[in-house]
Amino acid sequence: NTGDTIGKSKYQVSWDESAHTFTLTFDRDWVAKNWPAGSNPRIQIRFEGTVDKDAPTVKVGNEWKLTLNNSITPSNRVENN
Repeated sequence: NTGDTIGKSKYQVSWDESAHTFTLTFDRDWVAKNWPAGSNPRIQIRFEGTVDKDAPTVKVGNEWKLTLNNSITPSNRVENN
């Protein structure tokens, strides 16, 4: 299923704005059908953001951590210049 888009009806997004986090919860039936035991599923999550026009002009670093089944995988750190 490489390159397939997962329809919005197959997952839910929960946002925690105070912690700057979100959680994706995939539909149990969809997971059972597409991610069988022993497989190595890969997903790509695309973000599009807009910087507030009144945001301060300071250096900002962005990074994320993927938590999956109590395992944490950090991303690289991206900074504006």
